[in-house]
Amino acid sequence: MTKKESKSSKKKQDNPGVSILTSECHFHGRMICKGISRIGGTIHGEIESEGILIIETGAHVEAAIQADEVVVQGSLKGRVSISNRIEFTSTGTFTGKLETPNLYVIDGAKLNGEIAMQNIAEVRRDAKEIEKLELETLNSEPNIEFEK
Repeated sequence: MTKKESKSSKKKQDNPGVSILTSECHFHGRMICKGISRIGGTIHGEIESEGILIIETGAHVEAAIQADEVVVQGSLKGRVSISNRIEFTSTGTFTGKLETPNLYVIDGAKLNGEIAMQNIAEVRRDAKEIEKLELETLNSEPNIEFEK
């Protein structure tokens, strides 16, 4: 392989391109994406996305999602963890649990569920601290004194 071929191969690897799941496609399982990913069909399972994930109008996604950035124009149901931002357009719907540092909701979007708006690392750290305190409380002996 020449230097020129090596450089062009590296450029292709650095630019992950666009992934598209059209409206007539149905996917069950685990999907891992890089770059810009557009979902127009139905997905059940898990999605890991590095880049932008777009759930188009008419799409139905029921999944556990970990992503950098998501735009919801269709229907999303599940546990969603976002590292950068999520946007719900006027046609977007959501049911589930959402963790994100940045939330954008356009008039008309419908959100039902639990939303935590902190840095994801902070959310996870806080959850571990709460769990630790609960365990300490359960394992400690009560210190109650009664007066006679």
